[in-house]
Amino acid sequence: MDPPAQQTADVPVPFVGRVVVGVLPGAVVAVLGIPLLAWWLMDEAGDARVGWWPVPVIALVGLVALLGHYAGATPPEGRTRTERKQMERALSAIPRKGPVPDDPLVRRAVVVSACNNIAALVFLGAVLVGMALGAGVRPGYSWFAASGGAVGLAVVAALQLRRHWANYQALHARAHALAVDGGLRQVDAVPVPTVGQVLAHSVPAVLVLAAGVPLVVQWTLDGHGDVLGDWSHLPLIALITVASVLHALVRAPRPRLGVDVDRGAMQRWLVFAAVSRGLPENPRTRITAGAFACQQLEAAVLMLAGVASLITTAIIRSSPWWAIVGALIVLIWTVQVIRARRGWNYLQLLHAGDRTG
Repeated sequence: MDPPAQQTADVPVPFVGRVVVGVLPGAVVAVLGIPLLAWWLMDEAGDARVGWWPVPVIALVGLVALLGHYAGATPPEGRTRTERKQMERALSAIPRKGPVPDDPLVRRAVVVSACNNIAALVFLGAVLVGMALGAGVRPGYSWFAASGGAVGLAVVAALQLRRHWANYQALHARAHALAVDGGLRQVDAVPVPTVGQVLAHSVPAVLVLAAGVPLVVQWTLDGHGDVLGDWSHLPLIALITVASVLHALVRAPRPRLGVDVDRGAMQRWLVFAAVSRGLPENPRTRITAGAFACQQLEAAVLMLAGVASLITTAIIRSSPWWAIVGALIVLIWTVQVIRARRGWNYLQLLHAGDRTG
């Protein structure tokens, strides 16, 4: 199972790996989206092709922001301006040397600051990689000047992280000691992602499938719908493989389902939760059913991407054959949606119990 987030006076201290995984969906979209928009919106000289180019750029920024909000592992910074100001003052009052004060507000400020800086470094690195790919697609544009802001923000984030990294590690060590000595580590502490996190982490693979299948079909078939060569099936296989590997890398962390898990029993627990609005009493069963619910939800989302790609292909190719294939997949997807709805309800119940309990 993935390691649980540790607690420090009711403040979750996520592992560095969990913070990095939380920012991966937005980072992947940035790496793929920047060169794609550059290819689409710029000509060979690096000038804009259309006057409405800010619209897709703003859409990309908004998508990345939504992914960061729903997929991130950073603890909440503060619900009001007063709380945020208090955390800023607490952060500025931390001594550069010595132990971290016991004030929960100070410890929370350290955790939030360190997590935000780690996420910022990973994301800004992804932006710079996307700009480098964009320079390869449209070398006529002044990418060096455009990357100056990202480089400056990355330097600032690195300097801030260096200041608080020692305190963050100290809090992690303290949280681990409390978990071992105080018996705080329980099965219930194993993290199961929320619905928003599951959906946000599925976005990169969904985009690859939804956009990639029509492009591959357009590339490998001629105007009459005949294949261009014996190799024509290989790009589609490669695309599905890339989407599968990408999803495995960036999917929301959750407990792993063993090969001996009774999936029929898990399905019955999801039905039970949907009907009775209750959860299994056994903590391990409750967590395992949560992981199974995540799989059901992901399968429906990825299948939806496949349906969208086939519909787009049918429109581009003007061929009824693709529409027939899409209709058959829609029938299969309908069954998966029913299961995914149960998983959605289960995850909402599970996290509603966490918030109230």
